[in-house]
Amino acid sequence: MIKIEKSKLFLMVCFLPLFPLDRLSAQTTVNPQTKAETQITPKPQTETIDEPVVYSDPETLLLDLLDKVSKLGNQEIEIAEKVEAFHDLLSGYIDLKNISRFVLGKYWRKINDKEKEEFISTFSNYILLTFVPKINSYLSQGVFQIERNDERRPGFHIITSKYTETNKEPVDVAWIIKKNKETESYKIFNIQTEGISFIILWRDQFNSIIKQQGINGLIDELKDLNFQKKEKLTRP
Repeated sequence: MIKIEKSKLFLMVCFLPLFPLDRLSAQTTVNPQTKAETQITPKPQTETIDEPVVYSDPETLLLDLLDKVSKLGNQEIEIAEKVEAFHDLLSGYIDLKNISRFVLGKYWRKINDKEKEEFISTFSNYILLTFVPKINSYLSQGVFQIERNDERRPGFHIITSKYTETNKEPVDVAWIIKKNKETESYKIFNIQTEGISFIILWRDQFNSIIKQQGINGLIDELKDLNFQKKEKLTRP
């Protein structure tokens, strides 16, 4: 069984884009959210989040994403609408295909197109159902500041940042943003916190399961986790 919310992987999941910014050099304080979200019927009048555009600059991508994610902390937005909006953000801002290829490692080349498609779909749902419940929990008072943008090679950027809360030690967060060769748009490929990479941890976990149960076994494991997370998320 996959143990996802554990150790430093859990810490990294908590810090995936949940820090709103106004501009690159700004510090933004986020108000805490206290009201529990239990409804699952979207409100027609609630503000919608536009489809993301093609980004030729990684900093603009990150700032736009964080701003849109921060809006999902609005207590007027129902859970069902948050799930739908975050699904759009995943597909528009996160490089799901290349992340999937990386976390499966050598097994990516050994599976057919149908299995790849099913894995990407199941994996993206897992990411979605992991992050949405944390939007309210981790939009607490704090300061998130981008410190540096290093272009290690053309189309490959590491944007370093720091997140701090009152009476807590600062947490270093690095965003790895790459230009997608197919779309020519920048997308987030990885996040590192305190030197730990979550896609490497996922790869290690997933590869271990594939060795024992095969790719279909991994997909079934993720589907079970998705079901449990969805049940918990929509429970009154």
